[in-house]
Amino acid sequence: MKQIVTLEQVTKVVLKVNNWCDARYKQEYSHTLSKKLLEEERGELFVALYSGYPVTTQHVIGRLDAIGDTTFVIIGILWKMKIDIKDVETLFYLLFNSRNIDECNQACRAFKQKVKKYYVLSRQKESMIICACTQLVTNAHILMHHYLFCAYIDILNAICVSNDTKDVPSEKVDSNKKANIVKGKNYIPPTNDILAIMQKFNVRGQNE
Repeated sequence: MKQIVTLEQVTKVVLKVNNWCDARYKQEYSHTLSKKLLEEERGELFVALYSGYPVTTQHVIGRLDAIGDTTFVIIGILWKMKIDIKDVETLFYLLFNSRNIDECNQACRAFKQKVKKYYVLSRQKESMIICACTQLVTNAHILMHHYLFCAYIDILNAICVSNDTKDVPSEKVDSNKKANIVKGKNYIPPTNDILAIMQKFNVRGQNE
């Protein structure tokens, strides 16, 4: 089932992430924290990918959760870098509407070329953008394997809804510190929403 993702949908989800970050962080790039956050989520994805066989519904939920988390982190990193929202929207509009992995690569390549041409970036920022784009293509590979690439934006929205239930600190945290180390008593994980997405697209674990 192919879903056409509109630019309006992309704008809404990017703004959700940006607003979440703006409520918690100063808009300053920290390479140390960005690297730490992305590696943390990539680690969770690795665990979900290699956590056992046969692949159960819970394994798939873990993979989709980690894919949504890595994407959320990447958008947040681009916000901290002060990359224009229109450029971020274009990246994800092309990515979400890609028909195959080659088009995913093309979307990321075009984004990297644009930021290199129009932004003054440190080597650390350039390397982070390369890592981020590589992760987005990896996410696309995994989603295509599970026949859920068409649900990429739905998964990201589920993460946004869940993250919005985390406590908002009374003061913005320093740019090199992680917000919401304690998620708060009102936190609701995205598990049920991700399961609903899987059911919508008739995806389940092996032998289930």
